Amino acid sequence: MSQVSRRSALLAVPASATLVAAGAANASAAPLASPAILTFTARRTKVTIPNVPPAGIPLGSTYIALLDLFDKDGAKVGDGSVHGSIVDILVEIPPKIVVQAHAIFRFPSIGEIHTTNMHIRQIPNPGVRHFVAITGGTGDYRTARGSGTIEHVHDTDTLVVLNVMVDPPPAAPGT
Repeated sequence: MSQVSRRSALLAVPASATLVAAGAANASAAPLASPAILTFTARRTKVTIPNVPPAGIPLGSTYIALLDLFDKDGAKVGDGSVHGSIVDILVEIPPKIVVQAHAIFRFPSIGEIHTTNMHIRQIPNPGVRHFVAITGGTGDYRTARGSGTIEHVHDTDTLVVLNVMVDPPPAAPGT
């Protein structure tokens, strides 16, 4: 008889509760259920990527962006950052760049969710979703894993949808 890992068992059994949060604002009210769907808008407030056609950006260039996070009603729910590198330049019309990016989404008093991906960057690009991997986190998200999507809705806003899995908190001693 083969052994089933705890992670495999958790993934195979439907979750008893799903938290649907607009920007994780509701996540602070109760322990995070697993899996949880978090949906929010990440707005770039500062960015260092040059504002030139992609063909003018050298391969290997790095950039950072500062983000504000908003729920569906426009209330600010956190902040974050993106650190990326240009790993390819696609000579097309219009030219596009391929970026490898790491993003951190920080929710006050809850924790952070860390993600990574590689995608063709064209902003805006509404309707085109790029996959991201959840690589970890802090606080309530310290065991975070999963995946999600990003969609560059317009020149400053990216719609983020994350399917977050976390381990349940450890049982209190004596229970």
